[in-house]
Amino acid sequence: MGLDKADVGAVVHYSLPRSPEQYVQEIGRAGRNGQPAFCHLFVDRPCYLRLRSLAHSDGVSESTVAAFLSLVFGDYQLPAAPEESPEAAPEDSSAAAAAAVQIPVFRTIPKEKTAQSLDIRPEVMETILVFCESTPASLPSDPAVPEPSGPSLVADSTPNPLVPTPASQLEPSGPSPIADSAQNASVPLPSDPSPITDSTQTLSVPVHPSPSPSLPNPLTSVTQPPPPPPPPPPPPPSPGLPAAAAYLRMMPEAPASCLLSFHKTPVEILSRKVPLVKAVLATNPTPRNGRYTVQLAPMANHMRMPLPMLLACLRDLQRCGEIVCEFQEPSLCVQLLSRPRSLSSLAAAICQRLAAVEKSTVAKLDAMYSVVLAAAQVPAESPAADTMAPPLASDWHKSLSGRQTALLHGCISAYFDSRDGTVPSLLAAPATVPTASQFLRSDIKVFLRCQQANPDAPPVNARAIARILHGLTSPAFPTCTWSKHHFWGLYADIDFHTVRRIALEEVIASRPHKLRLRPMLK
Repeated sequence: MGLDKADVGAVVHYSLPRSPEQYVQEIGRAGRNGQPAFCHLFVDRPCYLRLRSLAHSDGVSESTVAAFLSLVFGDYQLPAAPEESPEAAPEDSSAAAAAAVQIPVFRTIPKEKTAQSLDIRPEVMETILVFCESTPASLPSDPAVPEPSGPSLVADSTPNPLVPTPASQLEPSGPSPIADSAQNASVPLPSDPSPITDSTQTLSVPVHPSPSPSLPNPLTSVTQPPPPPPPPPPPPPSPGLPAAAAYLRMMPEAPASCLLSFHKTPVEILSRKVPLVKAVLATNPTPRNGRYTVQLAPMANHMRMPLPMLLACLRDLQRCGEIVCEFQEPSLCVQLLSRPRSLSSLAAAICQRLAAVEKSTVAKLDAMYSVVLAAAQVPAESPAADTMAPPLASDWHKSLSGRQTALLHGCISAYFDSRDGTVPSLLAAPATVPTASQFLRSDIKVFLRCQQANPDAPPVNARAIARILHGLTSPAFPTCTWSKHHFWGLYADIDFHTVRRIALEEVIASRPHKLRLRPMLK
């Protein structure tokens, strides 16, 4: 929300902010003109539990990520290299072989179809693809997928979140000790330890200090300083993710297929002039209802041309009136650069990263709720208010609003000062969520029996059951269909991971066990 007005006098939070960072950013819109401003916040436990459940809505299981990676890096057959004439020179054959290796390989992933089949959001699919694009390829690529012919698509300065950065490559966090033009630097310091303040004061810090008389002046001393020590060797790469080329490169979204109809020039005559039409007739010799179905990514790989160029050719033919093209299935488009040797290892790394983001989101929400709850529970009349207030405190500081503001400032300051992003329990009690229920396991058993008895029911896993019991929509289990279900949102107040763990145990227990036949002894 890009609100930049100086006369905002009040900010009202109708729901709980998701993190202290978001709370500080939102209240910063008030009081920019230096006048007193107030921030009001409504908080209740159902809102907190709902936001906590929504923090788990984008999570995926490792098996789902592995299935999605199989769609992206599945078995892919490159088009055959052009036949060479027997009179070709050895140099020409080597050049042709090098050109065959540099053929681009494109893949389209239909968003709606994949989301329905794997029960995964399109936004999560994009996150997984971005991870594959920014993560260096760890193992040699499969020879079936060509390596990129140009420079590396991943810049050397891009940090890898799973590989530690060498100490020699870390930039200093403080200011540079040498300045060319300025003699003094103005550093604003808060006049109050509170994290939110309007008044600042300036401290002049000399940037060029005079050299100490007991030490030699480096500008006049003849002795050369010793050479800097060599940088330490970089740490060994973590297993599975050393520095190398990326797995893929994301392309703009493109349709997965299209329906072609020829109207102006006969298709046989047009195929002699346009190679694209000739390739369409070669791959789809028989039209259906006068229209040809073309899979765009396989056609681009067959013609050895980039997919955007293929789409441009189709639009040019349509603009000339030669064809009528109807694009179908909006899809995510990628260009494969290398194939991971172990999809399970890559899926495990992606799930570990997604789980860390989910855990951080829940921890920030818990910290925000504990801070706000501690401020809301400040008693209206406290006999110790006069003794706890500062000596020069006004009547407002001694009032309920003043004491609530002081507690909020203290808790948020402690949150930002802590290394793990938590609030000390002395200031605010940590937020707790029930982790047990009397009928949870039995209800999950009944739910699984109902699903097994219905042949048209979609398959469910532990995370899908936990989402249903928390009332979280997903592509395979939308709210419009499942909101009237008895189990929808039945255990929204129980910890999500507890529900998921019990659901996993019951899913494993409900699978039919294979009978082991023992040979009969005579």
